[in-house]
Amino acid sequence: MFTAAKLIAALFMGALGILVSEQIKPLLPEGADPGHMSLVNFCIGAVFGWRILGARAGRRTVDGINNGLTTVVVMVLVALFIQGMNEMLRRALLSYYDSPVEAMKVALDLGLRYGEYLLVPKIAGTLIGGAVLGGIVTEFVARRWR
Repeated sequence: MFTAAKLIAALFMGALGILVSEQIKPLLPEGADPGHMSLVNFCIGAVFGWRILGARAGRRTVDGINNGLTTVVVMVLVALFIQGMNEMLRRALLSYYDSPVEAMKVALDLGLRYGEYLLVPKIAGTLIGGAVLGGIVTEFVARRWR
């Protein structure tokens, strides 16, 4: 069911996905092609903002903050998996791997390497602050427009 809280949560988390993607791009090694990282992360954020944060809105502010943090954790895990798989597929098309098992191992390793960029204080702060603010805003919208 369409609600204002779901819409705001989707847009907010999608925007957070773009913001963090743009913060990560300068940290990538020279010559790395981020491709459609921002667009993919916007879509991930929008989907999970709608499905998790927006769907659970309408309770207390503390619950909103917890839901925001949960949404960001899920977003990060899914985004790391998708970005790792994307890079693995790009390399697989260039015949980097000898077997599918090796390719899957590398995909997980690439996802973990992308996760290292999230440990930069500026990016971690953006994720945590965005989660808290997103939860509070979504709760406010859920109470205001039922």
